[in-house]
Amino acid sequence: MREVDDNSVQLVVTSPPYNVGKEYAQHRDDMELRDYLAYLEAAWKECLRVLVPGGRIAINVANTGRKPYLPLNALIAQQMIDLGFLMRGEIIWDKGACLSGNTKVFVKNRQTRIISCRRISDLHDYGGWRSVDVEAVDAAGRPCWKPIVDLRETKHQTGRVVTFADGSAVTATSNHRFPLSSGTLVSAKKLRVGDCIQRSRETPDFDGEIPTAFATESLAWALGLYLAEGSISNRTGRGILSISYTLNKDETKWVERIREAWTPFGCTVTYRTVENKIKATVCGHIASVIVQQFIAGDIARKKFPLDSVLRAPRSWRSAFLQGWLDGDGYFDSQNRRWEGGITGANLRFMPVMCALTRSLGFRLHHSAGWATADRTGKRHQVIRWKLYLSESSHHNAVNWNAVQIKEISERKARFFDLELPDAPHLFVVA
Repeated sequence: MREVDDNSVQLVVTSPPYNVGKEYAQHRDDMELRDYLAYLEAAWKECLRVLVPGGRIAINVANTGRKPYLPLNALIAQQMIDLGFLMRGEIIWDKGACLSGNTKVFVKNRQTRIISCRRISDLHDYGGWRSVDVEAVDAAGRPCWKPIVDLRETKHQTGRVVTFADGSAVTATSNHRFPLSSGTLVSAKKLRVGDCIQRSRETPDFDGEIPTAFATESLAWALGLYLAEGSISNRTGRGILSISYTLNKDETKWVERIREAWTPFGCTVTYRTVENKIKATVCGHIASVIVQQFIAGDIARKKFPLDSVLRAPRSWRSAFLQGWLDGDGYFDSQNRRWEGGITGANLRFMPVMCALTRSLGFRLHHSAGWATADRTGKRHQVIRWKLYLSESSHHNAVNWNAVQIKEISERKARFFDLELPDAPHLFVVA
């Protein structure tokens, strides 16, 4: 701007950096507040110099922070007044693009680089949004990571529930925009059943670490198999002493792999056949301790993987996934996909598994349904899933880049607005 002549510009329109840690090629966006305000003031002085008498300047800013809250618009307005500018008015942009608190988004911790899927309400209520970037969409429609400038609860009460063909659902306010597979942006109130929503198929750019003692792929596989077929047993006053695997009679080959995984930790592995099942027991308190580092719950309807699974290296995550598939899945070689089901009451299971499979470049589709128990004849809820290893050219194949809307309804919910440093206001939903 120093090269611009004095009194030569009629209008200045600008949106300065918000000082929220965004990466710029030639600018530090995490300055102390005093230095940041001095940086802005220097820019305003240059704008004043180049503007003609009666010229206008329009500044687009967003208030940032929560603890403490930073009224950036008020600070800038005072700077402008002190420099001799005359305030002509303010325009408040009510984006109204809000998602319900139960909506899960992919976030990446700035320090650990760990990627996980988190409820928006949890990010808000526990203050976690200040230390993570959210996966968003840039102006060209490509997934990217952006810092959250602010996360606030809004007054919206009723929203649209958009349910997709894969069983997932998103609740948003009527004017929240969704990207269609055609490339256009459509507000929730204009969506129709049958529309296809564009989604990310990018693989997150991370490769984590876990303690060296737990880093073997054989242990990762055994933990994945435990997620599918295991339980914690032998509860006593001294604590939990063992874990067990319930396998099909034709799965004796897994016993040696279980023994290979747990023997290095001083555990003993025994097994016995009961009717058409094999029960393999891993004795040793350390086994239950290790399990609880990666898996919560002790029985099938309560077990779910923890975010710590996502912190592991790629090869470890791949072995963990394979153990789960070997225990719970059936491989359809013709369509190159795994299929299976879990109890429908276990709502905490799928979020981490979706993030895990996505981190490995796969797609996990799931839908709710009902099944009848063989012995009792009772009906119970189940979640059926399909894991696609590659794209298919079949005319009826799943489109990896889009998901079709199956149903649209309305309900009341807590809504939150995620403020990003720049447009568009779009997120990759988990």
